[in-house]
Amino acid sequence: MLNEQPIHQLLGENHQMSGVELADGSIVELDAGLVSMGSKYHADYLNGIDLEYKGGNLVTDAMNRTSHPRIFAVGDLKVGLNQVVIAAADGANAATQIWRDIRRQEGTRRRAA
Repeated sequence: MLNEQPIHQLLGENHQMSGVELADGSIVELDAGLVSMGSKYHADYLNGIDLEYKGGNLVTDAMNRTSHPRIFAVGDLKVGLNQVVIAAADGANAATQIWRDIRRQEGTRRRAA
């Protein structure tokens, strides 16, 4: 069962889960649960931009650049594994590519003699 309501509290005793009480006061009985932190994407600000999507996620290259040359996507927003460690690596790759783009645009700076 998938329920995307906010959880008010976890229920149980002696480290044994028996259910959850939801924000609306209803109780769901269970003995295990999986909490998904990234189940709701907050990317409405991208709606007006023509970007390539696959299954609701942004398509990116190996360095996480989207179909727009100046927009990068990491973590849950892009196609791939939705795990924190992957999102951190995505951010490092995107930052590296952004740095490369800036350096390429500005050219190599020479140090003063």
